[in-house]
Amino acid sequence: MVPAMPLAWLDAFASAVRNRDYTAARALFCPDVRAFGTAIPVANGIEQLETAQWRPIWDTTYGFTFQAPQIIEAGSLCVIIAQWSSRRTSDDSPRYGRATILLMRVDNRWFALHTHLSLEPT
Repeated sequence: MVPAMPLAWLDAFASAVRNRDYTAARALFCPDVRAFGTAIPVANGIEQLETAQWRPIWDTTYGFTFQAPQIIEAGSLCVIIAQWSSRRTSDDSPRYGRATILLMRVDNRWFALHTHLSLEPT
């Protein structure tokens, strides 16, 4: 089920990351999503996003959560800007990053058109 509210979308995505639930995460995205990430310069489509970004990152972290989201809605589009944190499974060290997410509303449900999740610059 795709959430009807942007904050619910964010919570559903964070839950999918924590649970390594790739099927649930895919349901939140447009099939032709374009994305940037820490592990991949650019992903063209949900297949590449899952294979090259999500799996290498999600499988080595736990406790993923968003903090202080800022949500800007404009008609059928929404931009979410948020910081995130997680922990590395190999040594329990913290990881901090930032996210920009562009959502599009279709039939009162939100789907990601673009995401950029990456580590904070050092």
